Amino acid sequence: MGASPVPATMAVHPCGWMPIIHHPARTQFGQVQRFPRKIKPTAAAAIEYARRTIHYRAVLAAEKRRHLEAISHPRFGGAA
Repeated sequence: MGASPVPATMAVHPCGWMPIIHHPARTQFGQVQRFPRKIKPTAAAAIEYARRTIHYRAVLAAEKRRHLEAISHPRFGGAA
């Protein structure tokens, strides 16, 4: 599966922090995902936003996986 994403921040001006997610498993061009419209007043708030984003993506991926597994069960038709 590879390395997991890491929440981080980037200072964008004296009173703002941009949440970013560092994806170490991706190529160099796509390793950093920035959220310029979600600038927060503190670094802690920006890291918390990035952490929540990573968590919700994992929850949605698991939900999608469970749904596909349920509809591909032989009792329900067998093919997704």
